[in-house]
This record gives sequence, C-alpha cells and structure tokens, in this order.
Amino acid sequence: MGNILGVLRNTLHITVEAAHMMIGDRVRSWNPAREIPPGALAGKIVLITGGTVGIGRQAAVDLASQPGNQPAEIWIASRNAALGREVVAEVERAAAEARQRHKLSRRRRSGNKNDEDEDDEDDDEEEEEPLRARFVPLDLASFASVHEAARTVAAAVPRLDILILNSGLMGGPVSATTEDGYELRFGLNYVGHVLLAKLLLPLMLRSSEGQEQEGDGQGHGQGPRIVAVSSTAHSYTPAGGIVFDALKGPAAHLERTQRYGQSKLALVLWAREMAERVPQVTTVSIHPGTVRTELFSQPEGGFVYRALKYIFVPLFGLSVADGTKNTLWAATAPAAKKGGRGVGRSGRGAGLINGEYYEPVGVPGLGSRFTTDRGLSKRLWEWTEEELKGQEL
Repeated sequence: MGNILGVLRNTLHITVEAAHMMIGDRVRSWNPAREIPPGALAGKIVLITGGTVGIGRQAAVDLASQPGNQPAEIWIASRNAALGREVVAEVERAAAEARQRHKLSRRRRSGNKNDEDEDDEDDDEEEEEPLRARFVPLDLASFASVHEAARTVAAAVPRLDILILNSGLMGGPVSATTEDGYELRFGLNYVGHVLLAKLLLPLMLRSSEGQEQEGDGQGHGQGPRIVAVSSTAHSYTPAGGIVFDALKGPAAHLERTQRYGQSKLALVLWAREMAERVPQVTTVSIHPGTVRTELFSQPEGGFVYRALKYIFVPLFGLSVADGTKNTLWAATAPAAKKGGRGVGRSGRGAGLINGEYYEPVGVPGLGSRFTTDRGLSKRLWEWTEEELKGQEL
C-alpha cells in the first residue's frame, strides 16, 4: 500500500510541475528592458547569492544591462572564486556596453549623432558612474562562511538595497548535513540564507531610512528589497508542511523531494513573517519557473527528480533568460499602493505586496495551503530565531 501511495504521490508531483511549465507565453511577453521602471536600480547596491551560474548569473548581467538605470554595485556571492571572477568581468562588460548604448541614444535624441566632439563635455557631466561588480566567497552550508561573507560586505558598503537569495540545492547526497548539523537542503536553502539576511539586515535598514515602502504604483516607495527564490516544490512537503524534528541530521526517513520541498516552503513562510515583523524591508518570495539550469545537473536524485531532469525540463523548461524574469520583476517592480491587491496575471498592475509569493511573472496568490498557514509560519520563525540566537556580526 505504501509503495502504491508513493507512486501516486510522485505522479501527482510530476503532473503539477508539468502544468507549471506551461507558462512560457506569459513569461516571454515580459521584457525587462521595457518593464523595469526608470530609476528602480539607479545607484542601488545589490547582492545575489548563487550568482555564478544559472538564473543568479543571468540576473546579475540583466541588472547591469539597464541603460541609464544601473546599480552602483552588484555583489556576486558563491563558493566558486574562479567563476566569481569570470562573472564579475561579464557583469562589468555588460554594464559598460549598456552605458555606451545609453550615451549613443542621448546623442541621437539630441540630433548630434555625427558631432561627437561637441557633446563630449556634456556626456562627461551626465555619464553614470561605472557599475562596480564584486565577488564575495559564500558557502551557505557553513555558518562560519556566512559570517565571513557578511563581514566582508558590511565593511565595504554603507548600505544594501536589494538582496536576492537565489542559491539552491535540489539533488546532492541522499543523506547529508551542513557543517553545522542541519539537513543539507534545509540548511543551505533556508537556514544559511536567513542567517545571511539577519547579518545584513542592519545594512538594509540603513537603506530604508527616509524611504516609504508603500508606493503609488509609479515607482515611488522603492525601499530595500529581499527576494527569496523559492519554487512550486514548496507544495511537495511532508505531512504538516515542515517536520521540525527532522531539520537537524540527515532526515533519511524523508524523501529527497520532501526535504527540498520543505526548504522552499520555509522561504515562503519566512518572507511572510518578515513582512509582518520587519516592514521597513519589503520581503517577497518567488517561483522562477522550471528552468533549464545547473539545479538539475546533480547525478543523484529520486524518481521525481529524474523525470524532471531527463524528460520534462528538456522539453518544457524555461530558458535561463526567461527563468530570471520573475526575480527581476520582484527586485524592481513599484511597491503596491496602501491597501493594493498586487498585480494582474500579466505581471503589470498595482505593484509589489510585502510578504507575497509570486509565480512568473508577478502573479500572486498561487501558493499551497501551507504557504498561508500563519501558525506554521510563526512556529518556523520562532524555531529559526532560537537556532540563530546570538548570531551577530
């Protein structure tokens, strides 16, 4: 009987995930060059975890590629220093090319495109400061590494405006723990990210000083943001959503899909609690879509993982460029008006709601029964606070 139920559950998981893949037209219609509001990024300081591969890397390049609307700094946080240096160069190159396009566009608009010398002085006065990309080593499976990364960032910048918690692990060893004893997926996907956010929160609160979080839908209220990259896998959890007794140790009695699912559910619940407890920072969670990335490069995996990896993702998965769009939207969309109900199914509308979960692009309200369970989110918050007690810079 147990085997039959397991097969049925796995079949349901695959069917639901395949249905979520059928969002390509909605995603492709969202164009970051057109949709990111003017000024939403200008002068901002951004940090992206898992920024050396997949949608994290693409997000860094896309954020840097906004002509006339570039961040001041983009930090790439990852374990791989060699790839980090490569991405830093790629991001700075994309930024330089975008600045050049913006410069040429201004000249065309002024009618002086053939008289560059005449405009040199004006261009020098108006030109944006070059974007600076930086790499910081970060292993989310190690509290010591998270502390070191946070100290490095805090010593180098006066504030932090956008924090994208993107890094994630789905496959990997069947039974493994982090350096600090947490089940590997929960420890890396959730605990490490929340510790990083906790340590960097003072920098984000500095960014919030004098800024309104509730907007008018026209780009105002663009205060500090945390974007937690979750997944529709938040629906594939054990009974009760999160098995708190299994968050430390290898949790070998849980299916790998369930371990991954509860880590992604935890990010959604944490974002909702952050919105209530730290409203100065807008915190949302998102599903990027099922994307053809390194997330599916692990050799190990159960039935659901293998079916997605070898069949559904190659056939129906989003490209990395499309899979980045919901993250870009969440990081830059105007804040919702007070009392606003968010955006329509196109991703265009009344703005970003603090604490909401969004599917691509900018579609709210599609979580599972656990994502709105306030009792569960409160219990998770209290568990997390106890685990991270005394963890300060």
